Amino acid sequence: NLTVLLDLHGAPGSQNDADHSGCGKPDYPNGNGWNTPENRARSVQVIEALAQRYSNRTNLVGFELLNEPGWNIETYNHTDLLSYYQDAYAAVRKHSSTALVIFCELYNGDWWNGQLMEPEYFNVVMDLHRYDCYGSRGSASTASHVQAAREWAQDIDKYQLLQHPVIIGEWSLATGQNPGGPGFVSAQLDSFSHGVGWYFWSHHMQWYTTAWAFRDAANAGVINVTHPQ
Repeated sequence: NLTVLLDLHGAPGSQNDADHSGCGKPDYPNGNGWNTPENRARSVQVIEALAQRYSNRTNLVGFELLNEPGWNIETYNHTDLLSYYQDAYAAVRKHSSTALVIFCELYNGDWWNGQLMEPEYFNVVMDLHRYDCYGSRGSASTASHVQAAREWAQDIDKYQLLQHPVIIGEWSLATGQNPGGPGFVSAQLDSFSHGVGWYFWSHHMQWYTTAWAFRDAANAGVINVTHPQ
């Protein structure tokens, strides 16, 4: 069965200035254009429209309130981001008392300790994106990639103990110069099994290899889709 998580990947004004937000800007990865009262309010309106339209769908997992908010928003305007999440959460709950409400954390999950917690906020999940191919990691050894993937389980365990269930909303097999190999695949899946689920980025893209295309990786036997999830 196919389940669906609806994610606000491109918010008004761009929450991270990246091309995948629909509005790539030289200011990447700050996202200052989104952080205005008007654009935050428009984003809440989008979330409520999605909730009103899709909350009764039986295969719906939930709603992700904002994909990868930028560094400046997370670091220097955390209160604004928290306020948006609170308003967007309320918008979802107008139409569903059960849908997961998911927020994305890229930089430091400890910033969310004690926030968006039960009993006032329920069925809230933290989304972590885990890649090991950017910056200096693009030249890391195969063994280093495998070890990094193993250590991700510690982050998941810590956040779930202190605050929220964790979902891995994005991951891939990309490693840069040196292939991760079967050990990297297994280490990631083992770590992600500590959380409540995962989504590979992405299903299929014509111009990418199996490192970024789940369908092709599964068909090639690179990923074992029967691995415990």
